[in-house]
Amino acid sequence: MEKLRLAILASGAGSTGEVIFDKAVVVITNNPDAGVIGRAKRHNIPYKVMSRKNYQVLGQDGEVDVEKSREKYGQALLEVFQNYDVDFISQNGWSILTPANVVVQFRDHIVNAHPAPLDPGHFDFGGQGMHGLAVHQAVLNFARNISRPFPTEVTLHKVTEKYDEGALLAYTPVEILSDDTAETLQKRVQEAERKQNVEFWNKVEQTRKLVVIERPGRLILPEEVGILDKAKADAIEQFPHG
Repeated sequence: MEKLRLAILASGAGSTGEVIFDKAVVVITNNPDAGVIGRAKRHNIPYKVMSRKNYQVLGQDGEVDVEKSREKYGQALLEVFQNYDVDFISQNGWSILTPANVVVQFRDHIVNAHPAPLDPGHFDFGGQGMHGLAVHQAVLNFARNISRPFPTEVTLHKVTEKYDEGALLAYTPVEILSDDTAETLQKRVQEAERKQNVEFWNKVEQTRKLVVIERPGRLILPEEVGILDKAKADAIEQFPHG
């Protein structure tokens, strides 16, 4: 069986991506202080530090042209992927929006790991601000203010041009304990993420396909939407940097 040639994109520690380093040909981070750099060094995996500020394009008014800058950054990423003959991309704690030109070229070959429940196209725990401790606090806020049992989840989904909106590929429930904090929940979620990542990418290595799955029902009930909105807003206020 031919091994995957996986690129791993990570902005932080890279602890949940490290378990699939055996399939990685390059690690890319946008953060020069990211812990994933040390992990890549220890595994002798090539790594690239690619900060977005180095790819800014100025408009005629002297202001940063966001779209052109994102496109330039995406082109630089694509050149790295081509140089390392990458066939799939795994985003593990990748905190920035992936440029559209990368998404287009690697459509159906790029996956994001999200540490909370997602229900693409419906109300869920994705979107701007839903990362780091903020997303775990949002789940706790929600679960403690509804009248039904609600576990959190680790999810994998296809990457699109918008945050956390791609089709579901895998999800694994994680129990919420009565005394959980965002920090304790995060630790258990990360353990589940590592297991899920290994199982998922082993299967992709065999099939070379991303298989979309459907939920049997909606994640958030209509009468719970207001509770969800407040849970997320309060969590972002508590952890504004994730």
